[in-house]
Amino acid sequence: MPVVEAPGEAEAQCAVLAKAGKVFAAGSDDMDTLTFGTPKLVRRLNVSESRKMPLLEIDLGQVLDGFGFTMDQFIDCCMLCGCDYLDPIKGVGPKSAHSLISKHGSLEDAMGHIKGKYPVPESWDW
Repeated sequence: MPVVEAPGEAEAQCAVLAKAGKVFAAGSDDMDTLTFGTPKLVRRLNVSESRKMPLLEIDLGQVLDGFGFTMDQFIDCCMLCGCDYLDPIKGVGPKSAHSLISKHGSLEDAMGHIKGKYPVPESWDW
């Protein structure tokens, strides 16, 4: 079996391989893999067979179409929800993040409306 050692984030390396068509999909339970641009994400690969949970295939194009977002807007929405690199903003969950990006178009424009309404952590260096 071929092995690729990632120079940094494994999810980023998997996304690069999937985008290049070298693999069918990236396999991870980390949703950040989508923000790295993998066209397909397969989740639950490590779930015990006894739990009877089927694999879950997520198609990035369908996610973007369903949200009505560009890739940049999707990344902005994910950042608002909290990710490996940023803590979540208290009071901003997936629904409000989607609404903010849909209404304002970008994280930069949404932040002006967030700062007065929600406490943004000092460590939130976006």
